[in-house]
Amino acid sequence: MKAKDQILHSPNGFTLLEIIISITILSFLMLGVYYLTENSTEGTARTTREDLAKMQIEAALNRIEQDFSRIYTPLYYKAIKGKKGEQPTELESMTEEFPSFETNERFPAVTKDNQPIPAIKSDSPADLLFLSAINQRKIQNAKESHFVWIKYMLRDSLDENRNSNAPFELIRYYIPSDIYAPDFDFEKIRPSVLLSNIKKLEFKFWNSSKKEFADDFKTPDTPYLLRAIKVELITVDAKNIEAKFERIYRSIWPIFDPRLDEESSKRNPQDNNIDDENQDNED
Repeated sequence: MKAKDQILHSPNGFTLLEIIISITILSFLMLGVYYLTENSTEGTARTTREDLAKMQIEAALNRIEQDFSRIYTPLYYKAIKGKKGEQPTELESMTEEFPSFETNERFPAVTKDNQPIPAIKSDSPADLLFLSAINQRKIQNAKESHFVWIKYMLRDSLDENRNSNAPFELIRYYIPSDIYAPDFDFEKIRPSVLLSNIKKLEFKFWNSSKKEFADDFKTPDTPYLLRAIKVELITVDAKNIEAKFERIYRSIWPIFDPRLDEESSKRNPQDNNIDDENQDNED
């Protein structure tokens, strides 16, 4: 007991041998921590390099999904206006006295209550233009709303070292300002590159009558309405290995057919009168 107390209260401190042993142990601990951190960092960097191409592909596809899910057109809840010479509906007769929207390249048609219908264009299988409600203002009081024109298209890659087996890149035009301008002028807009090393890209469009995806989205009944798309993508990596991707995206709007609703109103006009009376009673 006395020997232990002497050791604890000895003014001599540690011996040289004890200090050397302590330093050696700490050195091994530091080396272990260093190698563990180094291996973890190198492993993360290696994994990121190997998966970078896949991450870019998923990011581009996710961008398309977000843009298209918020696609906008009043045809999701209003019927398109009839052609000239057709018998006007009650709603069309009520709105004839009001000035109608002048159709143009961006808004080629109107609904029965004169709401402008945005264009949906696909000049080639790899092009798609539509109006989305995904925009968010970056600057306070900027002359923008949540509407934005978006166009996807393929072009020849501008990279001098591009892969000859996959010479295309996917670009995205984004037009959040002056959305009601009469026409498009993409030459004044700088697109952003979403993905390179593309061999093939195709947009296919859901045909409600045939219940399948088709190359052309326009049908006689709904020429400016699009509910879902299929994206078929083929890329080639640095090792010339092809990768195929197929995604299906749909809009967030619920399935509703305004034409059927209008036909039902024509067949049962008393339902509209009952609804009007109930609304008057509530007021």
